[in-house]
Amino acid sequence: MNRTLKAIGALNVYSHLIQNKVAITNAWSLQQSRTTFVLKRRVPPYIGKKGRQPKRLKGLHHIYDFEEFTEVQPTPPLKLILTEFVDGLGTKGEVVTVGKQFGRYNLLLSNRAVYASPENLEIWEKYRKEGKDDDKPYSTAKAALVVKYLQRRMVKVEMSMDQPWTLEPWHLRVAFRRALVYLPEDALTLPEKPISGPDMENEKKVFIVGVTINKCDKVQVRCYLHHWSSDPTRAIPEDENDFRRAVEPLFPEEAELLKSFPLLPLSKEEKERRKRTEAEKVVPLWTVLSQ
Repeated sequence: MNRTLKAIGALNVYSHLIQNKVAITNAWSLQQSRTTFVLKRRVPPYIGKKGRQPKRLKGLHHIYDFEEFTEVQPTPPLKLILTEFVDGLGTKGEVVTVGKQFGRYNLLLSNRAVYASPENLEIWEKYRKEGKDDDKPYSTAKAALVVKYLQRRMVKVEMSMDQPWTLEPWHLRVAFRRALVYLPEDALTLPEKPISGPDMENEKKVFIVGVTINKCDKVQVRCYLHHWSSDPTRAIPEDENDFRRAVEPLFPEEAELLKSFPLLPLSKEEKERRKRTEAEKVVPLWTVLSQ
């Protein structure tokens, strides 16, 4: 009878694992800390009295209910200490918490971080107290991401076609705001030469402005002019790919500097065209075998 009840208990655990699609193949041969089945007795055992022998358990006490399987639980994040500046994550000596896969493959293997053990924490705490920031390229980790983002943008500056104007910082502030970049006027630096208009020869010509982040990090951003008119008959037609056609510099001395900027992101039409071109280059297998 006891053996039958024990077998029933084992079958209950096994059937529960199968129903919940828990992988149990070779689970018992792995490390116990990672492949532990947590079970709970359905009937609590007898509590023996002090000084007496415990009562013998019956078959009902050997029936277990499944609680959890440690291998399918989410792994906790890693706590690391950065050994160098990492864009978007932190500065040297900063303690960060990241996912295990990202931490192992992107930080630990490349020696960009170490485990936040008590010994390492003590060492890097002394480093932070000394205030060594000799290898800190940006003011903050997020500032590096903002710099890369702005370098890949082309901001459209719309100016009047009907009224005379001279480019001022508030014009650029409005243009950046339309591009979903919010910054104060004192963070913008105009070109050395003044830009005035309206001048249709400068339509869609590119010039460079300076942007200051956190009052210390500086980045150069590409902008291009577009003349706008309230009269629909005089309005210049435009589309979403105008900024890709703006390649001619407004000032010839900035031509070489503009070539050093990162490439602009591809449009959806260009991405689809390249996919079709790559698909056409693929040779079917049956044509290779027939040759």
